[in-house]
Amino acid sequence: MGYKLFRMADPMAALTVNCMGAGQNHGWHYDESQVTITLLIQRPDEGGLFQTIPDLRKKDTDDYSQLGSVLKGSDVGVVTLNVEPGDLLLFAGFYSLHRVTPIKGNTTRYVGTLCYKDRPNVMNSPEVQKLFYGRVNQG
Repeated sequence: MGYKLFRMADPMAALTVNCMGAGQNHGWHYDESQVTITLLIQRPDEGGLFQTIPDLRKKDTDDYSQLGSVLKGSDVGVVTLNVEPGDLLLFAGFYSLHRVTPIKGNTTRYVGTLCYKDRPNVMNSPEVQKLFYGRVNQG
């Protein structure tokens, strides 16, 4: 990667466990962290697939035409990973559009997530904190 990574300073985002039940999903998005590590702890009965379009965002720009197509339902360029419990993913979440497909069945999907930036002492934006954690902590 060519640069040193630092654990996010955000106490709510540095290490989380995401729990997703039936009907829940995580829509298409980019991360605020340059690098994200996920560890699947428990897979749901169905769904919960990790999908990504690697490197859709470049350092200074997005490919808005492909982004628009994907948001309208196109699967061109989409890579689907069938992750098993214990699988560790390391990906460039800031540059790679990604999502988790809807969960089906009674088994909850559990994923540990660690977030890293290219510089120290970085917090998520208040908007992201509110969206994911229901509160803002810029402390």
